[in-house]
Amino acid sequence: MPVLRNIWKYIRNPTPEEREWLTILEGKIQADKIIIDDNEHRREMENGIRRTAGGVETVANKLMKKKKIEKINEIESRVKSMQEELNNYMKTYEFIISKHKSLQQIFEIMFPEFLRHLELHRSV
Repeated sequence: MPVLRNIWKYIRNPTPEEREWLTILEGKIQADKIIIDDNEHRREMENGIRRTAGGVETVANKLMKKKKIEKINEIESRVKSMQEELNNYMKTYEFIISKHKSLQQIFEIMFPEFLRHLELHRSV
């Protein structure tokens, strides 16, 4: 979930599918709190980036933009690595998962389809 939290903090809101999954894992109250906290973090960062002093981009503004770009690059790298890992799990344990329906359900809860094909919808 840390990868998703970073996506929500720095890139975009959770999709309806991600919200539903988070609610299943954390419960409605905690899921709503997480979504609100991450949304506030993203808005504060965006507002900080947009602020200028007399129409001139400030040093702090440039640093925040740089930090956001670095964070997005880090997130993209982690998502790619996570997806490769999930695909390897599927290949490695496919023979066991295919034989046991309960394991299929557990795997789907832990690694839902959207995580295996996660899109960032990058905007800087």
